[in-house]
Amino acid sequence: MARLRTNKPMQPLETVEEAQAGALDGMAQTIVDAMRAKWLVGTGDEVGAALRAFADRWGVDEVMVSPIAGSYAGEPLDTAPGRVQTLELLMASLSS
Repeated sequence: MARLRTNKPMQPLETVEEAQAGALDGMAQTIVDAMRAKWLVGTGDEVGAALRAFADRWGVDEVMVSPIAGSYAGEPLDTAPGRVQTLELLMASLSS
């Protein structure tokens, strides 16, 4: 998203390691920091509790989740196993 918002060329998905190795310029870092401030990050139970609190606060019975977990080196980039695991952990938390 930071690439898009700073008019940098789009590129294929990076692995987690590649993203960590790359430095962000000031504008991109500001964009990333602003986005991260709105993310729910934690264990499945922590995020599940935060989602419940969010839904209660706003009086909604449905929340859309968009997991952004990346793939590590050696994992397929086209199936995003981290995203699947994120949803599985969240679902387990919300089902209990």
